[in-house]
Amino acid sequence: MRSAIIVLALIMFLLTACVYEQQEQSTVLESEAPAESTDIEEESTANGQVEVIKTVPTKPASPEYSPEVQAFLDKAKEAASFYYLLEGRKLNNYGSYEPLEAYEVYYRSGKAKKILVKPVKLSTGEYYNEVYMDEKDETAYGICTRTSIICEGNFNKAYPIPYSEQKLKVTPLVLLKEIPFDAKKTEQRMINNRQATAVEYKSGENNVRMYLDDFYGVPLKKIIYNQKDDREVVLEEISFSKIVINNVRSSEVSLPVDHDIIR
Repeated sequence: MRSAIIVLALIMFLLTACVYEQQEQSTVLESEAPAESTDIEEESTANGQVEVIKTVPTKPASPEYSPEVQAFLDKAKEAASFYYLLEGRKLNNYGSYEPLEAYEVYYRSGKAKKILVKPVKLSTGEYYNEVYMDEKDETAYGICTRTSIICEGNFNKAYPIPYSEQKLKVTPLVLLKEIPFDAKKTEQRMINNRQATAVEYKSGENNVRMYLDDFYGVPLKKIIYNQKDDREVVLEEISFSKIVINNVRSSEVSLPVDHDIIR
């Protein structure tokens, strides 16, 4: 009888040991299995139990402007209207500079008046030298205000013209959007009789230096250049001279009411 009890106890001991070993193997297999969640998982075993700790992956920080550049961009947000004379030059394939189209601009709340230095002739023979545009509606009307023979018979008449032909493609606000996050503040100097600070950055293989008005933050000049034999070669230059901020009236950018639209 005593022998039977000893044998039975031995069998129970062996069975318990086998079950415990199977549980340990199961725990090891679970810890080695790849996590199905995209979260980072850490597993620890305590008192025979598996504890899963999940951590949410951190998002990469969004790029930011340097504090110096951001300060100019914040100032420029206050520019609701402006007037300027746009002029420029561009280096041609022969090594000489050609002037870019010059014109005056009055801008306020999505509406603009563009005064052309050189009048444009319509296909119907009439000329116009001023353009009234609406960015939202993408409409443009040309009128002739020159006191010369080219405007004879065209006074008080407005002609619809394709918006894309006279759209303002280069403005202070457009240039501000070109500044990348890695732009660096460099020199300070007078530009068009205004105190300005330069920010510089790369654009493709070329360098860009943009002078921002110290008070309003808007661009006064943009220079595209490269280095050749330790010499700076200007490829293109755009200048906003005679600039006036927040002093343009609604009437200055609206088509005169005494003009008839000729369709």
